Amino acid sequence: MEVFKNIRRTPFQSTSMFLIQFFSAFLLLVSISTTLFLVAVFNKVETQIPVIVYFKTTTKEADIFKLREQLMKSGKVANLDYVDKKKAFEFYKNQNQNNPLLLEMTSEENFPPSFEIQAKEPKHLFEIATFFKNEKGVDEVQFEKQTVERLVTVTNILRTSVFVLATYLAVMSIITLITMVMFKIALRREEIELQQLLGATRGKISRPFFDEGNVITILSTFAATGMLLGLLYIVQDSISAYLFGIKALSVTVYSTTFTIWPLNLLTLGMMVGAVFVYIFIMNIMSTKIATDKYIK
Repeated sequence: MEVFKNIRRTPFQSTSMFLIQFFSAFLLLVSISTTLFLVAVFNKVETQIPVIVYFKTTTKEADIFKLREQLMKSGKVANLDYVDKKKAFEFYKNQNQNNPLLLEMTSEENFPPSFEIQAKEPKHLFEIATFFKNEKGVDEVQFEKQTVERLVTVTNILRTSVFVLATYLAVMSIITLITMVMFKIALRREEIELQQLLGATRGKISRPFFDEGNVITILSTFAATGMLLGLLYIVQDSISAYLFGIKALSVTVYSTTFTIWPLNLLTLGMMVGAVFVYIFIMNIMSTKIATDKYIK
């Protein structure tokens, strides 16, 4: 094909374009994969942190059940355990069965009923805690707010880091690709001038450079994907051992849940597709800038 013939005519420039796009695609794929995995792990940890709500001993059970029903309808709760006075007292007796004096000094009525709540998403933990703090029948709300806030902060830092990396790679890649296309144009200057003398339009002269870049983009993205799959295959056993006991990890983006672990072909395909579009846009931008400037 003509496009491969043109690529072979400028091997060093074509190889440089391939390597810069391969490097960008692979680094982005690894960064996004790692970030999604860590965010999924943090989300799992965050949602395992419960909000414990202690009610006043005088609060009626009917009022407690009403609050439970209201909370369950909100769609924010993954699990809710209700511990009534009797269960709380039984737990206290089991904990202090070797100390009969303590058992004689208290009774079931002295123990407050409670909720132990796990949220579907970390942000819901704050909302649930705030909800109960405003209720009259609630005596105390225990919630490891600082721990969750730190995990949320780390998650936000990871997301920002990927954005910064993508921006840096885009700037670096576009500058490098523009330079490579300029070299290609310079090496084919006489051919381009001849085409212009024969009446070829700038679009027709520029098209081979776009075609070459598109082919290199496809090849580099496929190579980066293959490298990523090989890396995932190598570390798969280590990840399985690290996540022993955890059946699945997922991340929710704009109300859409993506399975991160076990490896999901749909999630992987969407990630590769996004990176391909990113590399493709960089290639089109750099080629257009170079051809607009040096092909009159």
